[in-house]
Amino acid sequence: MISIDEILVLYIIGNGSVSLKEITFKSGLQIKHMKNLIKNFKGMGFLIEEHHKLSLSKKGLLGFSRYTRKSQNQIREYYSSKDKLPYFPYRNEFQKDIIFHPNLSFEAITSEDFSKQFMYEIVLENLEIDVDLLETLYNLLYEGYTYHGTGFWILKCNKGNVCGWGIKNLRKSLRLLKPYHLIFLIGSQNFVILSSSVLKDAKIKETQMKVYFTREIFPYIDNMDSLSEQIKPFLNFFKIPELPKGREIQSKVKSHWLELERFPPEFVPKVLGKISFQDMTHGSKETHPFIVVMDPLNVRSNLNKVSPWLVTSAGGFITEEFRSGREFCFHYFDVLSLPDIDVATLMLS
Repeated sequence: MISIDEILVLYIIGNGSVSLKEITFKSGLQIKHMKNLIKNFKGMGFLIEEHHKLSLSKKGLLGFSRYTRKSQNQIREYYSSKDKLPYFPYRNEFQKDIIFHPNLSFEAITSEDFSKQFMYEIVLENLEIDVDLLETLYNLLYEGYTYHGTGFWILKCNKGNVCGWGIKNLRKSLRLLKPYHLIFLIGSQNFVILSSSVLKDAKIKETQMKVYFTREIFPYIDNMDSLSEQIKPFLNFFKIPELPKGREIQSKVKSHWLELERFPPEFVPKVLGKISFQDMTHGSKETHPFIVVMDPLNVRSNLNKVSPWLVTSAGGFITEEFRSGREFCFHYFDVLSLPDIDVATLMLS
């Protein structure tokens, strides 16, 4: 079990290449104790030393992100699928890629007729990134005290595309399928990170990362500063001192998304899998399905051209509801139309 002192030292180093003197001053630790920690981290391959300055190696950055996530994690997540695979077959008859983020709270500024959305776009190009670094970013942005569900992805393969959730399932799917393209999404209230990667032999070869900000609640600059602070160790690893300047963009929402606003009749979901959670803050041992993966073929909508849907419910689901064949209807629907992909949020009741 890693100690608070160890996390503190890694945090200080991750937030900027520093000397032993600076670490001692910022940490408040006794110099002998701090030197022992540094020695242990060097032995683990966590640190790089250049010109008497310490920085995190890729292994150290991943380790730090895992430690910080574990230290604040009050939620246990459980994944299950009907066919026991780490992915779901993905079907999309629309021209634009579509990914489901069941409870994305990002709100783009909309035009009066809601057909156009406005947001701020930043592009990070030519990042030499791999799945470990994607996991690092995922961990640094993880909020461990509320279950929000993030890290949804699409893999494009020669024998058919698939989609799924979570880093662990992504790693398994890469080994099994050898895809040629990955789309990975991390969503939040104030920003969305979209990573698009070319793959070869299940390894990432080239990545373009785009970040989108809203000014619905706070100004763009405040949201940018907040994200920069959260992912500073990640940016420092790539020697990016600050997020580059971007531009405000306008995106048009396709008319087929308006269908769900008319609330189709009730239907019984065909469940393909579930993401459940267990809240550890009060010692509870109960697990609750929070996100359900469903086949929408029995929904009377043009939107059944894309499958599966990942949906949620206010307060979560009850497993018995699906065993009894209970009918559901649409409670809430929203779509974020990014230039390269649409992100759909659906809530049932």
